[in-house]
Amino acid sequence: MLNINAGVQSQSILTTTSHIIYSFVVKYFYIIILSIAAIIITIMLLYKGSRKMAHRFWYNQPVNFVSSHNIGSRIINTDMPKSNSWTNYKNISFYSLYDEALSVKNIQTFLIKNYKQHNISDYIYTPMHLNEYLKGHNSPVFVGIYKDNTAAIKTGEMIGCITAYPLNIISKKTTIKSVYYVDNLCVKSDMRGKNIAPQMIATLYHHFRNNINTTKIALFKRENFSTNYIVPLVCYHSSLYHIETWFTRKYALHASAKVLDVSKQNINLLYSFIYSQTHLELLIFPELSNVESLIEAKQLFIKLLIVDEQISAVYVFRDANTLYNGVKTIECIGSINNQKNIAFFVNGFFYVLEELYSKHKFKILQMENQADNNIISKKISSKWSPYNIVPIAWFFYNYIFPQQLSENTFILA
Repeated sequence: MLNINAGVQSQSILTTTSHIIYSFVVKYFYIIILSIAAIIITIMLLYKGSRKMAHRFWYNQPVNFVSSHNIGSRIINTDMPKSNSWTNYKNISFYSLYDEALSVKNIQTFLIKNYKQHNISDYIYTPMHLNEYLKGHNSPVFVGIYKDNTAAIKTGEMIGCITAYPLNIISKKTTIKSVYYVDNLCVKSDMRGKNIAPQMIATLYHHFRNNINTTKIALFKRENFSTNYIVPLVCYHSSLYHIETWFTRKYALHASAKVLDVSKQNINLLYSFIYSQTHLELLIFPELSNVESLIEAKQLFIKLLIVDEQISAVYVFRDANTLYNGVKTIECIGSINNQKNIAFFVNGFFYVLEELYSKHKFKILQMENQADNNIISKKISSKWSPYNIVPIAWFFYNYIFPQQLSENTFILA
C-alpha cells in the first residue's frame, strides 16, 4: 500500500529545501555582485590615484583628459592663471629676443650639452640657428631661463631653458586664430627629477598670459609619446632613414614639371596655396616673416612642384640641426599634394630630396608622417626600412579640441 503522506512530506521537504537554496542564492548573489563591483571601482580609483601621483603636475593642468570624455572645442580656463606652487619667478626670468641681458649663444651651448634623446645614444642636437626661429613674429617671443639663485653662494648658473613663440591656426573647427608654441624645454642633465621642467612650463604660461591678450592657449610637441591620459591633438610616427644609397640613379622631372624654390620674392605663392587646401582640416603655421627668416638662414627648404604652370605640390624640409654619429639630418616636416597623379607627387619628392642630399650633404632623412607625407612614406617603406621610429604627439594646453588624423593635419613649428 502506498504511503501518500510520506510522498507529500518528501515533496514538502524538497520544496522547502529548494526555497532555502533559492533564498540563499538570491540573498548572496547581490552581495557577490556588489562586492565585485566594489572591487572593480576600488581598483579603478587606485589606478587613477596612482596616475595622479605619478603625473602630479599634469593632472593639475588645463589639458584635455581622456577620462573627461570631452567633445567639441573650447578654452578650458578663461580666467587669468593664478600663482601657485609651480610658478617660480625666484629662479626663472623671462627675456625678449632683443634684451641685452639675453645671450642666445649661451642657450644654444646649454642645449647642445644637455638636450638628449635617451633611446638614441649617437644623437647630438646642434641648434646653431635658434635666433632665426625666434625672429619675425608679430607678437612677443618669450625666452625663459632657470638659474641657480637659491644656493648659499648664488652662481647664476643656467639650470634650464624654455621658449615660446606665436603660431597661426587655420581650421574650420575653431575660431581660435593663434597659439603659443612651447619649445626648447631643457633641464641640466644632473638636475632632472627635481620638478624644474614643470615649474618652467607653469611659470611661462603664467607669464605670457599676463603679458599678451592675443591667445589663452599653448601648444606642445612630445617625442616618444606614450601617455594614455591626455587626448593628443594629433599622433604620428617620425621615421629615420639612411639615404646614402637612394640615389644610384638620377630622378628626373616630367617635361611639363619644374621645381621652384620658395623665397622672400615669391613666398606669397606658398601661403595662397596653403590657404586654398580644403582636404587639410587643421594647419598651424608661423608668420610669413618668420618663414622668410628661416629660409634665408637655410633652416627651411620649401619647394613648389609646378606642373603646367600650376602649383601641383609643396614639400617642406628643415635642417633638423641634429647629428647622428656626426651625420647631418634633413627633416621633411610635411607635404601637400594638389593633383590626382600620385606618381608625379612622389617623384617630385625624390627629385627635391636628391638635390638637398647632393648640395647640402644631408645623409639622414627624418620623415614626419603628417599631411601628405603619409603618401610618400608608403612608397619609401616599400623599398627601405627605417633604422629608428619615434612616436610623436602634439597637444594643446588650456584648450579642448578633437583629435585629428595625421593625414588631415599640417603643423610647421
